[in-house]
Amino acid sequence: PRYIDAGIICSELKLKSFQNVNKLRMAKERIATIAQKQGVLMARNSGPYYNRSVVEIADAIESDLLSTGEGLNFYEPAEEVRSRTGDRCIVALCDQWYIAYGDKDWKKRVKDFVNGNQFEDYKVNKNMDSESQFSISTEWLQEWACTRKFGL
Repeated sequence: PRYIDAGIICSELKLKSFQNVNKLRMAKERIATIAQKQGVLMARNSGPYYNRSVVEIADAIESDLLSTGEGLNFYEPAEEVRSRTGDRCIVALCDQWYIAYGDKDWKKRVKDFVNGNQFEDYKVNKNMDSESQFSISTEWLQEWACTRKFGL
């Protein structure tokens, strides 16, 4: 088996400080590549996988973990995700549904409410023409993707 000495890799890269993020990333990638391509599983409690090539056993371990419920698929973006406005996004794979804002019955109910007397109590700014703004927004709204894991 090939043993990976992180100290040697850090010396080769002339990595002297944990603050050198670029060289740390390079060291991590190099170690991961060696482990994935040439590594041998040396943990004595690894059952039938002990002392076998990582390349040879990776798929079998994944299958075993998934079938027993001890593992799950993990998805991670390749790079940081930003919105159109430049805000940093949190990305998660979870159930998603759509609110059918394009539904004609829903649009009619919103318009009836906005044009009714009850809407006055909900206005934030009594001088603003909220009714026309709601009408305009209601018209262009269609299906809207929604995802919630917590909070509403």
